[in-house]
Amino acid sequence: RLVRRFVPPPPAGPSESLGKPVKGYQFTDVKGTPVTASSLEGKIAVFDFWATDCAPCKEGTPMLERAYQQLKSDEDVAFFGVSTDPKGLPTAIVEKTLKSWGASFPLLRDLEKNAFYSLGVQATPTLLVIGPDNRLQASHLGPLEDAEDLVAKIRQLQGGENLVELAREEHAKQLKQHVAILDAATLETSLVGGEPDHSEIAT
Repeated sequence: RLVRRFVPPPPAGPSESLGKPVKGYQFTDVKGTPVTASSLEGKIAVFDFWATDCAPCKEGTPMLERAYQQLKSDEDVAFFGVSTDPKGLPTAIVEKTLKSWGASFPLLRDLEKNAFYSLGVQATPTLLVIGPDNRLQASHLGPLEDAEDLVAKIRQLQGGENLVELAREEHAKQLKQHVAILDAATLETSLVGGEPDHSEIAT
């Protein structure tokens, strides 16, 4: 379309992985005890994937801690910081780093790269929320910016709502708004004149 002013591209839709069952995964806690999809069955799992050399991870930790403090007493919520650091880095150092950033939520190690191979995590920090039915309900790439928004999403899950459907409904509204903006900016007539007179073109 020809428009009289710049119109941004339409908003991106929810990730195609949302709503799909999560593949089997296995992490270990600081004592080496496995934490798997089976052991968290029936719970809302919140995983924040981070690394000790990740500055954005450190930046987002206080906001994660704020959310954790509001959720830690809920028995149906499992909240973890999952370190993607290599096996060679001792757990004691990883744990000390996380605490120095102001976190008190439980630490898990991803020693077999389950985050990448099973959950599709491509970068840190990445936050995943997995519903009690083991389906991915929300994902966030980058530092968490709003603890209250995360807590609100968890409360919605606890109330039986489907975050994926809510995200799709919100995207549909955003698309409708985008179309309205585009229609308002669209020129009714073309800026280009009529068809060129090919008879005047030399052969």
